[in-house]
Amino acid sequence: MLGDRIKHFRMLKGMKQSELAEKLFVSPNYISAIEKGRAQPSLPIVVKLFDLLDCSPNDLFEYNSSTAVKGISDSTVSETVSMMLSMTPEAKFKVFSYAKDQAFISAAVKDGISVNMA
Repeated sequence: MLGDRIKHFRMLKGMKQSELAEKLFVSPNYISAIEKGRAQPSLPIVVKLFDLLDCSPNDLFEYNSSTAVKGISDSTVSETVSMMLSMTPEAKFKVFSYAKDQAFISAAVKDGISVNMA
């Protein structure tokens, strides 16, 4: 679980939830909720976590080539993360919003739910 990984790397850095929250400009309750799996961090928060926790996307998301999605190479993941890190906050928000919308639509179609795109 992502929250467990965030907690693991936070503790490796010897950081309290309140310290991480302060660096991310969020509340300690939000960090607690993320670590307990009750909330998901936004893309901008995740990008900041890579730096603050001194970990890579592969570390945080437990990505390795043996569990990779077929057809997506390590270099594709690396290039995607590099691209995201170089984007403006507004561009990151647009990409994240688009991805979230696509995931919602895919899940709805899979479940046989009609999606109104108007």
